[in-house]
Parts: sequence; structure tokens; C-alpha cells
Amino acid sequence: MAKKGSYIKLHRCILDSAVFDDAEVLRLWIYILCNANYEDKDCIINGKVFQLKRGQMPAGRQKIAIALGINDSKVQRSLKILENLGCITKEVNSKFSVITVEN
Repeated sequence: MAKKGSYIKLHRCILDSAVFDDAEVLRLWIYILCNANYEDKDCIINGKVFQLKRGQMPAGRQKIAIALGINDSKVQRSLKILENLGCITKEVNSKFSVITVEN
């Protein structure tokens, strides 16, 4: 999770990216960038300890949908777009997903 007062670098070439063409996808992309770990750390989810690496975040579609004020299906479609663009990869299990920032 992002530290309060910390920042991310956002390159101007994002204006030329396909991500910029869809406001909801861009919003999700920035949400992921801001919430991805900036260093390796352990995370407790449902009473189990998981090691998350730099650039990863635990995520559930419903939690993201609530945070962004959009519906689950739009989150799912936007995540798929980001995957197809090579921006993220997703590891899915029955309880949550781990999103990894790739690009």
C-alpha cells in the first residue's frame, strides 16, 4: 500500500498510450500504480501470510469496484485490457488476485 506523502512517476508518454483512451482504464491503472508495493513485504490475507514483491498488490474485483465507484464487470474488463496491453499480469486464486505491474 502506498505510503502517505509518497509519489509515483508518471511519464508523459502515457498520453500516447491506449490506456489513456479510456478514462476508466486510466483510472484503474493509476489506482494500481498507487497501491502496488514499492518494496517486498509480507501481507496477511484471511489469516495467511503471503510475500508480495515490489510492484505487486493483492486485489479483489469487488474491493477495487468499491474504491473506484464502478461496477465489477467494468473492473474485470479494464483489468483484461491492462493485461492485453502488457501493463499487468494477474495471478488468481479462490480468495483474491495478485496484480503485478509489468510496464
